[in-house]
Amino acid sequence: MKKILPILLLCIVNYTTAQVCSVTIAPSPGHVQVTSNQSLNATGTVYWICTGISVTVTGSPGSTYLLEQNAVLTINATSGDAIFAKPGSTIINNSTAAISVTSNTNNVTRTNASTGFILDIFCPTVTLNYSQVGIGPCSDVTGMNDEQLNLFTIAPNPVASGSQIKISSDRLETIEAILFDLNGKIISTEKGNVRTISTENLLAGVYVLQLNCNGHAQRTKLLIQ
Repeated sequence: MKKILPILLLCIVNYTTAQVCSVTIAPSPGHVQVTSNQSLNATGTVYWICTGISVTVTGSPGSTYLLEQNAVLTINATSGDAIFAKPGSTIINNSTAAISVTSNTNNVTRTNASTGFILDIFCPTVTLNYSQVGIGPCSDVTGMNDEQLNLFTIAPNPVASGSQIKISSDRLETIEAILFDLNGKIISTEKGNVRTISTENLLAGVYVLQLNCNGHAQRTKLLIQ
């Protein structure tokens, strides 16, 4: 008898910090950005924000995984693991344990022993140990310490569409402000004495604001309502 994945009603996707071209773990002390030369253990909600990313996961019983971007996910599964997959993803089960895959469309490739029903629901709850085995064209964000990750304060966030976002900082250097959508596409770029950003003509949704200053970078999820 095939296992039916329970429908989860408490989606948390809009409340998790997302980074451009990285794997992000939350909650954790701050946030962690992972490049191709790093691996770590973590508990939280996981986003893949780069296309072409490939990740290997060792599951724990009852784990649930979220693919926010198209990805190749190889899972060493334990019974009861579940995956919420972005359309176009490839799910590879390296074990004989049953896993279930959920997608908002059916074009997710499943191989080996993966079983279960595809449900039209998209909510993440994640507990996992994982190592990143390769990424696409992503920026190198190694070496960023706590001070560098908190150069600026951005408010309000969430912000109403058409309003101004205020950037506060005690630094006087030139700032470069780059706004991305969650596919990594650059929406706007400003450079100079940037202290406000307009959201005029921006659709409601989740964006990523990257602020570059004197060789350092800070990335923050921005929710426009």
